[in-house]
Amino acid sequence: MKIFRGILIDLVILVGVLSGMITFSLNKIDILGTILIITASLLILALFIYGLKDGYNRSG
Repeated sequence: MKIFRGILIDLVILVGVLSGMITFSLNKIDILGTILIITASLLILALFIYGLKDGYNRSG
């Protein structure tokens, strides 16, 4: 169940990044799109680090 939840969160973030990139490419100077992409990238990084820590703690 935990793995499924992690995949779901990743999918939501991925959709957010993609929609942000589409918005960004449609309006070249879209501040909101840029902020969305940066936020999503930071979230992915944080989740990745958290996932690594979680896996490391469980393995011993």
